[in-house]
Amino acid sequence: RETGTYYPKFARFEMRAKVPHAQGLWPAFWLRHRNGAGVAEVDIMEYFHSQVPSKSTQTLHLDGVSNISKKTTTFENPANTPGFHIWAVEITQDTAGVRFSFFVDGVKVHTFVDTKADWADAAPANGTWDIALNQAIGGRWVGSPDGTLGLLELLNRCSISGTAPGGCTK
Repeated sequence: RETGTYYPKFARFEMRAKVPHAQGLWPAFWLRHRNGAGVAEVDIMEYFHSQVPSKSTQTLHLDGVSNISKKTTTFENPANTPGFHIWAVEITQDTAGVRFSFFVDGVKVHTFVDTKADWADAAPANGTWDIALNQAIGGRWVGSPDGTLGLLELLNRCSISGTAPGGCTK
């Protein structure tokens, strides 16, 4: 966003990466509408290991509505050393609106057609999205890397077993 680089409304966006299986880490690959994530955000890959080990999440937030479409997909056994995987979304025109097709390692895992798509007219077709790739560390969604293993502060629960806050275990 800081560079002023924006990408087309209709395209395929893809990332090949390894993601860590660890308490307190939150890797993500997402698109943000040029007028802000409150207009439209496409979460192609978010990994909440502390909450759902081995599964990445694909989520759409469109026209100010959060979680309008969401899918969680298994991609790897968290006991293994991380391997490379490919996450992608194809955004295409559809007779009913705008189609979002999500892929993990070349397999289509989720499709959603946005029939409202007010966000689609809020930016030029050749410059709708910016791309974000980030690794958040710590926080109430994923716990602290140095905190009690498995404690999810935001939810006040343990991610796998035990009793929050001090009795969380792997």
